[in-house]
Amino acid sequence: MIGCGSAHLRMDVRDMSMFPDESFDCAIDKGTLDSLMCGVDAPLSAAQIVLEVDRLLKPGGVFILITYGDPSVSVPHLNQSGCNWKIVLYILPRPGFTGKIRRHVLDPVPLTERGRLPDGFVPEDPDSHYVYACEKMQGLTACEKMQGLTGAASPTVERQGEE
Repeated sequence: MIGCGSAHLRMDVRDMSMFPDESFDCAIDKGTLDSLMCGVDAPLSAAQIVLEVDRLLKPGGVFILITYGDPSVSVPHLNQSGCNWKIVLYILPRPGFTGKIRRHVLDPVPLTERGRLPDGFVPEDPDSHYVYACEKMQGLTACEKMQGLTGAASPTVERQGEE
């Protein structure tokens, strides 16, 4: 379901073609990508939703992804061919977690150049929520992005040598 002001629309998040390119400043996903990752054709579905969000956001727009997917799972989808995000990661313990947190939960967690957690970093709560704040940077055209889905390379392969 998509909320636009006071209107709510039902549609497939992998194809929101009723909206023109670059028509939103912000998009929030709480569990939709997680759900698609449990279905048939999960890698293709994940690629499609991320590309649709990228298409719909204006340059400088923000995609907030709240997921159980740690960076080894989520970052390759975000960094697929055709997307150009500046990603900031926050890790939040689940509500009711009573263990000790060694850092302030609103401090960003650094990612390595390859989009992974630093060696030795383990979240205090194994059931943490990962919050990715992704700013859309200038990038490829919508046509070039769609070619990435149909090309020989997998659309979810992590890009090498890019930050």
